[in-house]
Amino acid sequence: MPAQIFFYGLYALLTQVLNANGAFGPAMWAPILNNLVAIGGLGMFIWIFGENAMNPHTLDNWGPTQTLLVAGFSTVGVVAQTAILLIPVILLRLRLRPRFGWRGVGLGQAAKLSVWTLLTAAVGQLAFLYVMRIATIPGAERLRLTEAGDPAADMLPGNAVLEVASQLYLLPHSIIALSLATVLFNRMTRASQDGNRAELRDALSHGLRTMAVATVFGALALFALAGPLGMFFSGGPRQDGVMLAQTLTILALSTPFMSANFMMSRVFYANEDARTPFHIQLLLAVVYVAGAFGIQFLPVGQIIYAIALLYMVGNILSVVISAYFLRRLLGHLDGPRIANSYIRMGYAALGSAIAGPGPCG
Repeated sequence: MPAQIFFYGLYALLTQVLNANGAFGPAMWAPILNNLVAIGGLGMFIWIFGENAMNPHTLDNWGPTQTLLVAGFSTVGVVAQTAILLIPVILLRLRLRPRFGWRGVGLGQAAKLSVWTLLTAAVGQLAFLYVMRIATIPGAERLRLTEAGDPAADMLPGNAVLEVASQLYLLPHSIIALSLATVLFNRMTRASQDGNRAELRDALSHGLRTMAVATVFGALALFALAGPLGMFFSGGPRQDGVMLAQTLTILALSTPFMSANFMMSRVFYANEDARTPFHIQLLLAVVYVAGAFGIQFLPVGQIIYAIALLYMVGNILSVVISAYFLRRLLGHLDGPRIANSYIRMGYAALGSAIAGPGPCG
């Protein structure tokens, strides 16, 4: 809905204003208000139209009133999430005033950066869509065998296995890496504006070393708990749980690399360089597309696992490529100290990661 798009954009803008002034808490808690409004709306929907178990909501009995209620509360939730951020912004006493007109607001540089950012996203999404196209091959074959009554269908992992495993292995990155990168981005930006390469390098090193504590532990925890998680989230037969666990095991080990590359990319954006991330994404897209093209010729039962392995290789390669470009910018990356942090965390969690899958196998 247009109203939601506007208020989501305003929410993002207010969030950046708060982050730039060191206020990170309000934007973190604001979505809770959105969730409360959404839950209240669903409760009202059930109160008015009844539970689905007692009164099934189908296309035949769904009307404008139901749509208006669901969409209305969804929009109100987004508006509330945005409006509550106005309070901490006002308390900052920044004396913000609306300004009409385009001259002198820096849109030229912003437009240049946004073009490269959009190109980066487009290249990444196109490569992702091609990989997902290859990932649907086992699912289509499984459906065909199921309709033919062939018991071999149960041995084929569908693309749903890859999707669920991907969501699980993204958890440490989403919770830890995004939050830490948001906090350190201001420090990187200030260092970049001051031309202080040493401070910029130190901020990156600090972020990567701090991130190692959580992401390495999270990766090995997912590795150790892949069996139980696979059975819990498969929502189907034991065989599906086993295939989900195997896919998650492959993906989990590359979580620290994905988070490290995300942190490294913040350095380029802090330096107002959106072109280099595009070049990095382009190289990775070539690897993903070429890899997926070759994977389609593998036996159907191995395609999902091969794609998971391709993701792992891509995450590792992204760090290597980013490090190459960052060395040209920063001279060196404090590599020994960073590597030592990851190695020590790996040793600390390796024992539990090895012992964890044993009883669940």
